[in-house]
Amino acid sequence: RHYSKMGHQHSVGLVFFATVLTAACVGAQVRLSDGAMTRFTVAPNQPAVFIYTPPVIGSDSVPFQELDDTSRWVRVNAHAQRVPLTVSVALPPKPTKRASGLDVGIIQRLGVWTGDEQCLGASDYWTPQPPEMMSITISVPNSSAPVNAVVMATAFTTRPPVPGGCCTTCVNTDDPTLSLAMAGPGTLLAEFQQADLGVPRVDGTTPAAHSCSCDYIISAAQTTSPALSYTLYRSFGASCGSSFHPDLSEDTYFAALAGMASADGVVANGNVHATFGAKDVKQTHLTLRPGQLAVYNVLVADVFQQSRQPSSAAAFRAVYTPRVSYGCSIDGSGPLEPCEDLGDAASIGMSVGAAIVGLYLALTGHRWIIGELSGFGVLMFAIATHLTLAVLLPDLAYKVRMGLAGAGGLAGAALVLLVWRRLHWSSLCTIFIGLSCGTLVACVVFASPIGEYGVWAAPLSYAMAFACVSAFVPVVLLLLRHRWLSRISSSLVGTYCLLAGIDYFVGSSFSYMVLNVFNRVTVPGFAAAASGNYFGPEYNGCTDHTKNLIMFIAWIASAVLCIILQALVTAPMDFPSSRAPLWGADKTNEDTALQPLIDQAMYDQAPPRAYNTFRRGRPSGQRGEQGGSISSDA
Repeated sequence: RHYSKMGHQHSVGLVFFATVLTAACVGAQVRLSDGAMTRFTVAPNQPAVFIYTPPVIGSDSVPFQELDDTSRWVRVNAHAQRVPLTVSVALPPKPTKRASGLDVGIIQRLGVWTGDEQCLGASDYWTPQPPEMMSITISVPNSSAPVNAVVMATAFTTRPPVPGGCCTTCVNTDDPTLSLAMAGPGTLLAEFQQADLGVPRVDGTTPAAHSCSCDYIISAAQTTSPALSYTLYRSFGASCGSSFHPDLSEDTYFAALAGMASADGVVANGNVHATFGAKDVKQTHLTLRPGQLAVYNVLVADVFQQSRQPSSAAAFRAVYTPRVSYGCSIDGSGPLEPCEDLGDAASIGMSVGAAIVGLYLALTGHRWIIGELSGFGVLMFAIATHLTLAVLLPDLAYKVRMGLAGAGGLAGAALVLLVWRRLHWSSLCTIFIGLSCGTLVACVVFASPIGEYGVWAAPLSYAMAFACVSAFVPVVLLLLRHRWLSRISSSLVGTYCLLAGIDYFVGSSFSYMVLNVFNRVTVPGFAAAASGNYFGPEYNGCTDHTKNLIMFIAWIASAVLCIILQALVTAPMDFPSSRAPLWGADKTNEDTALQPLIDQAMYDQAPPRAYNTFRRGRPSGQRGEQGGSISSDA
């Protein structure tokens, strides 16, 4: 089966060939081709066994620091989407190497040195050990059903560096695995080990004080001619889509892996995220949208040899084992939200609910002040509850946190209504509406190119600027009039909530203009991991630029339309639009001033009093003759 990278920003010139093995082949020894990704199915309790022989074994000994075209080391990669694999690589008489995981990488060095492989001298030399045939065994001890997986073995010469070849704390001496750990919702912490030189050298020409390869790499980093450089690339398995229907298929998974398994594929398909020197800490944060398939890999290059032989620069580079992440729990385990729950009834209900609340605020927010205050109260207090729980209880289950956030929103709405109706703090409620709108405007400002300035990397500078923008908006709107503050705020916030709910199904980055600010507060390292701006080609790593622009234009147009609609049709009255006692003091003064007039009007309209109505007899010519007689038995 051919694997090629489809629908990517860069086309792929290199086609990966793979052999598809059926379950009938499980247990038989299958020979692997060099650099070919082989797809197979492994059954429980029946390991798959592969045989691999490097293409150029060699027969003669090679002196210290001499470059040649013989195979010196082999990198074995094995990947499965959902079930961890256990991989062992045997190359007698060397010890067998083992590793487990979804993305497994093992380095097996070939031949033998006359001295210590880590610390060699000018008199040492390397000797091959034909036939150098290795056996690769792959099993799935934690599965009760057959598992689809891929395996790839690639041999390298003395020229490219050895990924992870200088790891002193790993289970295996050489560890080419890129470690990915979730640092929070939508944020990854990536780490990798230092590489080793493909062939031992000191200064590239003659032996000197440092005869240990890994020590030399660090010491050379202090000079003008560093030994190695690292570049972290990332690629996405499919076009950015909505959380409602994420692409979790195995075909997309295996195709994405194939595009990032070689140095040429990484350069062609990946986007550069970070670069590292030999002395830099090999660690960085990454952002990822939950449900989006992303493949990460590190390209290590021998920059010293590349500078000496620029025409053969591609020969002095290699890649680590590619790693895959979805930003969610693909197998449903762990504290992260399961990927299958991204399109569940709860998420759909929250999106539809946000859209309904937003539509109500946008169309009739100012007309019904009770509903407007309730809507703003639910939104703002639910967000505040969610952020507080994320900071104080980061291990709390996602659904539990969302349920508590909804309860906090309802309690906050009740509190806002209590302040308005009972305490008559109407000015405070007006400022609350304006600050809600100001917070949204500040989120949009920092999602623009302004948010990419380096000055905002400091948390204090970012917080102060965000607070100033949030407070500036209600001040400006209050200069107009209270009713315009209500109309503009309800229209902007309402239409944003409406389109953010729709965005759950559309798949743009519209909702992340606000979510990125929340993640910066709750997720460690998110500020360093965030990349791009909403209006650029890359936002949060993967984004659809055209969809982003369409959603933003639709938001501005719909907000302006709702402001005009409220001013002319649904809410043309002054503030407040309801008959509730919003201005407590003014209403009390009005009642006090109008009470005498009301009493006088009631006195003038009262019927005339009738005297002696219980007297049985009365003289004629009394009031009864003028206004109508009253019978004696009235």
